Amino acid sequence: MTNRIKHKVGLAVSPLLLIVMMACGNTTDDQSVSETGDSLMKKGQYEQAIEKFDKAIKLNPDEVANYASRGAAFNMLRKYKRAIKEYDEVIKFDPKNPDAHGNRGYAYANLGDFQTALRDYNEAIRLNPQFAFAYNERGSVYHKLGQYERAVQDFDQAIRLDPQFAFAYSNRGFSYNKLGLYKQAIQDLDKVISLNPGYSGAYFNRGTSYTKLGLYEEAIQDYNEAIQLDNEDAKGYYNRGVVYQILGQGDKSESDKKRACELDSKYC
Repeated sequence: MTNRIKHKVGLAVSPLLLIVMMACGNTTDDQSVSETGDSLMKKGQYEQAIEKFDKAIKLNPDEVANYASRGAAFNMLRKYKRAIKEYDEVIKFDPKNPDAHGNRGYAYANLGDFQTALRDYNEAIRLNPQFAFAYNERGSVYHKLGQYERAVQDFDQAIRLDPQFAFAYSNRGFSYNKLGLYKQAIQDLDKVISLNPGYSGAYFNRGTSYTKLGLYEEAIQDYNEAIQLDNEDAKGYYNRGVVYQILGQGDKSESDKKRACELDSKYC
């Protein structure tokens, strides 16, 4: 088996946007039901939230916010085709809604339809040039297409618009790693960890940067932290095992590689 450092496969994903559209007049039955659905969304109870939005839509089929909220729930459940149908309805009602285009783009991107996702992100940005979420997600698509420099440009813009946007720093750090700009990657990943110290992917990717720079002890410390935060991630064990092998610590290397194999057969 070759001993190559594995890069983190997934980019950091921005929280999905709930489209808020205020209805006029007094609170109605459908509004009360949809508010319960929104509360369930905040608790991560997406299936139950969908049931509430279903009911709200039956009570008032013309209230577009319920379609948007149901779309967000389907996205969170990774039911992306269903999410797209919901955002199609929102855009039919309100074609100039940037959030709807952004969230539909997210669904298309997760289905691997990157060109359609780019069209939605482009439209979202055209409608709202201050839309940090859309820049970050478009950058993620460029990264997946191997266009790392274009990805960095979008992450730059997301960060200019929102200097506390941890996901954008994480993604830019990932793209810097792909470009071989390991010191810049470390700076970004330092920022991610300061903003979100519980994010295992930041430690993993910084460990990759340290490894590429030959800073093996620092790399092991980061892989240790990544594994502590997510002890089911095979890549963390595998990469730490590679570094242990470089350092001549064969027993530790074999132990880590064995654990990686137990968690994911592709590391066997």
